[in-house]
Amino acid sequence: MDLTTFVFSGLPVIIQHYADFYKQRDLDSTLKELEPQQGLPKIQEYDFIVVGGGTAGCLVAGRLSNRFSVLLLEMGGDPPPPVYPAFIGSKMAYDIRSHPSINEIYKSIPQLTSALDDDGIATVHAGRMLGGTGSHNANVYNRGSPLDFDNWAKLLGDQTWDYKNMLKHFTDSENFVGPLVNERQRYEYYGQHGPLRVDVDLPEYLDTWILAGKELGYNYSDPNAYQTPSFTAQSVSLRNGLRESTYDAFIKRKLIWKPTIHRYSQAEKILIDDNNNAYGVAYTRHGIPQIAHAKKEVIVSAGAFGSPILLTKSGIGSADVLQAAKIPVKKDMPGVGKNLWDHVMLVLPFRRNDSSHRDPNFEEELKKFQRNPSNRQGYLAHQRRTQGFVASARAKADGEGDWADLQIQLADLLFREDYPDTVVLEACLGRPKSVGEFLFNTTAYLAGETANGKLGLSNFKYFSDPTDMDVVVEGINLCIKIMEGTQAFKPGRYKLDESHIPQACQGLPRRSAEMWKCALQRLATTLWHWAGTCKMGKDSDAMAVVNSKMQVFGITNLRVIDASVMPKVTNSNVNAPTMAVAQKGVEEIFRKHHSFPKEGMTEED
Repeated sequence: MDLTTFVFSGLPVIIQHYADFYKQRDLDSTLKELEPQQGLPKIQEYDFIVVGGGTAGCLVAGRLSNRFSVLLLEMGGDPPPPVYPAFIGSKMAYDIRSHPSINEIYKSIPQLTSALDDDGIATVHAGRMLGGTGSHNANVYNRGSPLDFDNWAKLLGDQTWDYKNMLKHFTDSENFVGPLVNERQRYEYYGQHGPLRVDVDLPEYLDTWILAGKELGYNYSDPNAYQTPSFTAQSVSLRNGLRESTYDAFIKRKLIWKPTIHRYSQAEKILIDDNNNAYGVAYTRHGIPQIAHAKKEVIVSAGAFGSPILLTKSGIGSADVLQAAKIPVKKDMPGVGKNLWDHVMLVLPFRRNDSSHRDPNFEEELKKFQRNPSNRQGYLAHQRRTQGFVASARAKADGEGDWADLQIQLADLLFREDYPDTVVLEACLGRPKSVGEFLFNTTAYLAGETANGKLGLSNFKYFSDPTDMDVVVEGINLCIKIMEGTQAFKPGRYKLDESHIPQACQGLPRRSAEMWKCALQRLATTLWHWAGTCKMGKDSDAMAVVNSKMQVFGITNLRVIDASVMPKVTNSNVNAPTMAVAQKGVEEIFRKHHSFPKEGMTEED
């Protein structure tokens, strides 16, 4: 066992120890706090209750607490130390994402066109800790194409959702410090005073990536100011070598005006009176029943899986589902859980055959990272990824040649004994036409299950529109052309490692479209970019759950603010768009309640 394997193999142990430690510490504090209640819940009142401490929930709670009293309910606790180092978060992400102590684990129903090597059952993991999945994803900061938001505005009949208007909601979050392709765009397109620090990843092979793109006819451009098909660097939310979530940026670092946070708290139902007015939340805190009332609004920010589960448990959903689960119907809303969007990808490993290449020394890199905690350096302080945005033949045929529907990502796998001299490319479907659904497990609910992972069943329906598969195959061929066919990457003598091709596909013509389609049905996997399950829509849209202000139809004082409201998924990583959705939601709330900052306070407090 080499040193890197020795060190990284300890990550699950460290995560478990800290998860146990944080939970016990919070339980001890909670028991002292609740001791005077004599075993009965004392109803607490707040202006707002936010359910879910993920990317959206932490931003919403942090911003609202500048002006109101806010209770934030989060199922998990604080993120454990291994989620923070930039390199670990990028390269060892799956080991962290799949750990059950900090993740909710969901199973799909049997899929017909994907996960066939696992009997059609796709297993996915959503972060269960403050910051949510935003605490352990790759922290890529891609806004998406401006055309994504212009399309939302068209679908919603609300121009406040177009890119021109959404731009301020991105810039309000950002302290963008990274270099830009066009520095003249900095003050027009980027924020300098927001809480979230955004940098640009500049691995040493970025120049090679740029040259490869130029060989293939692609410019090097900015992925965020006004994204076009191009090869680009990746923007990332990092601060001094550590990954930064909305929990870190909008709550943890605040000195004053913080929300009240109840960790290890599971929302059981939204309290709704006979007039369909939401007035509070019933929840358990470390399993102890609690009740909180909201004087103004209840905000559901539990994510694309958690939000439809909570609405359903509260009597908001398809009447057929509610009746099957013996839940009283508050609002028959068939769109709850429908409209599930996701990005699907195939990971392609390429072996380097360059005898002169040497990975950096792991112990030296540890010293660089640890030598000066106020200025972390070296490979471990960076993500080291690049990307490209490509419009497929399908997009061009649809008249959308400026609207990329493929995202190609490259990551260099340093310090991996199991993948020596390997880089991976990910061929990612950015604008799927296949749409799935998220199902409420009535059988589990009636059996007394309370964990979200048991109550939700995904049905991704990847490739149910067969042209999606054609687009990904086009992306696969582009990845091969980049690594094996460009002069830029020629010195590394890269070759696709085809040992991962499933045995069921090996009898098909090598590297043919048929072989890749076979592989996709067995190996394609999620990018963890779920969206749309409580979608925004017009009043006339029977499948819409919320209006363009993210207010739940038919229930007053109740909003959903997270990725689940997206009518369609953006064409790349969804963390940044989710923040913009949350920022817009906060603005809508401020406008409704005519709020003004507390005396002597700025938005950064």
